[in-house]
Amino acid sequence: YPFQEMSKQKMEKLFQSWGISPQKKIVIYDQGGQFLATRLFYSLYYYGFPLKNLYILDGGLSKWQEEGFPVTKEITPPPKKGTFRITKLNENIKARLPEFLTATGDRINNAIVEGLTPNWHFGEALNYNKRGHIPFAIMLPFTDFFNADKTFKSREEIQKMLSYLGIRPEQTVYLH
Repeated sequence: YPFQEMSKQKMEKLFQSWGISPQKKIVIYDQGGQFLATRLFYSLYYYGFPLKNLYILDGGLSKWQEEGFPVTKEITPPPKKGTFRITKLNENIKARLPEFLTATGDRINNAIVEGLTPNWHFGEALNYNKRGHIPFAIMLPFTDFFNADKTFKSREEIQKMLSYLGIRPEQTVYLH
């Protein structure tokens, strides 16, 4: 699954190949303490999958195993083709470049929040052919949203983090 979205038709075909149908409840997980499950959640929601049927397993596979639930090394048979059709995109959850650029110039009403880790933010890692970060971006690595056991922090803990970083509820938050 690519992080760069494909065409609507290719995404629909991919989702259907995974057996995704709109009436199904989809539980997404990764290793735990990562952004892969939330990224897939975002993509499914963006492409119009019903939000009420999307879930993320808190703590991921790591927590599942820690709790003693079964795992297998057997190959799962391919699912039946799903029926999910992309009929509308939730465009309101994406910002276009002109809007984003305008937001960077108005830090009273907007917060530019970067989910990358410090090595990306400070230019140690080479990302997208340029080192460093967008000016005025607030570094809030995705890893900060997780507890030591790889479960998500509570709403209250996240609100404290945001407040500490000067991100206020009345601001429009742009994430990248």
